[in-house]
Amino acid sequence: MVRSRMLGVRPAYVRDVSQTAGEPIPAPPSPVLLEGEAPDGLWDGLAQQVRAAGFTVMRAA
Repeated sequence: MVRSRMLGVRPAYVRDVSQTAGEPIPAPPSPVLLEGEAPDGLWDGLAQQVRAAGFTVMRAA
């Protein structure tokens, strides 16, 4: 038989958007696909940072 219990419960205040005032929060910017050629050394610099963070970098065609 498995038993569970709740620990550390606290009340929290929750507000509805209708209870707020002020200018609306702007939407976050959307990513844009870049066009053209990358600067020389960009790939190598990024790959070096990724490897330094402990990841493996593989280039696929």
